[in-house]
Amino acid sequence: MSTTADSTETTETVEKQNTEKSAESTGKAEKRKRPENVDFTGSKKKKWEDPNKKVDPLEELPMNVPFKIVDGVRHLSPYWACYRTRTKGRWIGRKMVEVFSGEFLSTNRNYAKKIWGFEDDISQEMTKLLKRGEEELIELIEEVVCKSGRDFAQLCTFIFGKKPEIKVMEYQELEKIACKMGRIYVNGEQMTDTDYVLKNGDRVDHWAHRHEHPVRDLPIRIISDTDDLLVVEKPPSLPVHTCGQYAIHTVLGQLRVNEGITGLRVLHRLDRATSGVLLFAKNYETDLEFKTTLKQGEWSKEYICKVDGVFPDEEQICDQPIGPLVISMGIQCVRPDGKEAKSRFKKLWSDGTHSVVQVHIETGRTHQIRVHSQFLGHPIVGDQLYNSTVWGSTKGKNAEYQKSFEELCEDVRNTHKSENWHEKPNPEYEQRMEHLAADSTEITTETPGLTVDQRPEFDEICQKCNVESKKVPDNHYQLFLHCLKYETPKWCFKTELPEWAVQK
Repeated sequence: MSTTADSTETTETVEKQNTEKSAESTGKAEKRKRPENVDFTGSKKKKWEDPNKKVDPLEELPMNVPFKIVDGVRHLSPYWACYRTRTKGRWIGRKMVEVFSGEFLSTNRNYAKKIWGFEDDISQEMTKLLKRGEEELIELIEEVVCKSGRDFAQLCTFIFGKKPEIKVMEYQELEKIACKMGRIYVNGEQMTDTDYVLKNGDRVDHWAHRHEHPVRDLPIRIISDTDDLLVVEKPPSLPVHTCGQYAIHTVLGQLRVNEGITGLRVLHRLDRATSGVLLFAKNYETDLEFKTTLKQGEWSKEYICKVDGVFPDEEQICDQPIGPLVISMGIQCVRPDGKEAKSRFKKLWSDGTHSVVQVHIETGRTHQIRVHSQFLGHPIVGDQLYNSTVWGSTKGKNAEYQKSFEELCEDVRNTHKSENWHEKPNPEYEQRMEHLAADSTEITTETPGLTVDQRPEFDEICQKCNVESKKVPDNHYQLFLHCLKYETPKWCFKTELPEWAVQK
């Protein structure tokens, strides 16, 4: 569930705005043309909808979802949400169920166990990959499929040199069941045909039961609010924008629900467990201006972190290059072929066991402060990823891992693979899902056009409704890393020190 930690490098905005960039401001904008196959004649004209328009996922979510607070943790009740999309070029002519199960893999492990359904003569290479962890392989395949547009069979041929004999793919079962139940709509009409082939311009809506991860019940403090810019102090445990099982429980989601603020453009990101200064643009011009200055290195970025041990009194500069270790998990490490990175550390105080350190970063690599503090021998207190002996007896100090890079990658992957903490569905649920997915099983189609209020609180095909949730450890919610100040010669935004950074 982690996202980019202390990276401040430019990111794409969460939603693509409808307003097109003018030719005067960019010199490159092109006017979009209406498709030739759309009939705009006749006495009753329909409003033309741009098939390339991306829907803001937050607009599809309910505003008043009940929640409860237990021991300072906010638990959101499950709710129904409609996922909307338009047919992409590479989907045309393919079965809807095949496309959706391939490009939008279910988090339900029951439908991701046998990705290709290989026959018994599966290659040794594939066996080795599967043993490395189903979840990691799935994530890697999903990433490649989304970027390349290949279907799974093509990707298998690309990786293993042969095309597998594909049986009934278990990862398609959830989409088949949802389709048979009438939860998928094409162009506003309920679609129960599991063999439906997507056409150019199809609009597909999919109703699904959504469970969100819990977060700390902490306010989002507004630092500055102008016509062009919104600056907030992000609390720990909230992702910046919709990702995975976070939507309402995000900074953008909470600003929408509690403050009525929408249409924001993300200028940079902070990791879910990181707190501090977070900037949003309110229009394209401000978005372009701030991202340009960020790219040009004009932002001064100051962080505070709490690390293990007594940090040296003298300023410590770490300029070790950073690159990926486990791509599918976003875990980084110091490596010679990594990207240039530079951090300056200065101790503020120490209690003899831990130290609070000020950090200025001149670059914005993924997990930069976490990786560099680990290299210096003072990893961030409680950091689940980088403060562990899986990196060696000295926890990765000086990049001395006491094992090969391949062994390190394998050990770190196995330590943090999601199957270690995922809940397991009960056997009855898995048997029921296999039965419902069978072509011979007839399912009663739900009434078309059901509203959110008419849908049940418990969903029989929802995996999260059929598991017992595990208690989330406290260090999952907060990383002792805080973005204290961002500034340029033109502006400066900062927060007070977090409570854990104040010397008692």
